[in-house]
Amino acid sequence: MAYFGEATSDLLPSRHWSASVSRPGAEPQFNMRSDLRQRTYLGGMMITSNGVVFNCIIRNLSATGAMIQTLANPSVPDTWRLVDIKNGIGFQVTTAWRETPRAGVRFADKVDLTKDVPQSWQHIKALWSSVARSNPVAEDRTRAKARLRYMVS
Repeated sequence: MAYFGEATSDLLPSRHWSASVSRPGAEPQFNMRSDLRQRTYLGGMMITSNGVVFNCIIRNLSATGAMIQTLANPSVPDTWRLVDIKNGIGFQVTTAWRETPRAGVRFADKVDLTKDVPQSWQHIKALWSSVARSNPVAEDRTRAKARLRYMVS
């Protein structure tokens, strides 16, 4: 899966300006970003360097980073690994900002967990594989697709 902005990054301007107003009467807040971001709601896993795993939600995804929302309000470390459970993508990330329960991260490295991975990612691939297999939503989708194929044929 190509992440938002990857396939068309050569066609886009180098910077994107946006303004937002958080409440009526407030001054607009301007953001200058190097990549467009896509609003998402993806299940994720935060994995710290000492192996502690937290669930999170991946939001506002771009080619260079994302905003994550933690579910258990852990303190977000400076560097760690993030796994997109649905798409089987792992990221080595650096925390750019923190505002509990959210944090902004920059991607330093990206690994496709559905393929062969470096030795340092083997335990994360095994963890992702066990979580992805036990995902009831994905199982329901698979069963629904099979029923649909049966009904159409």
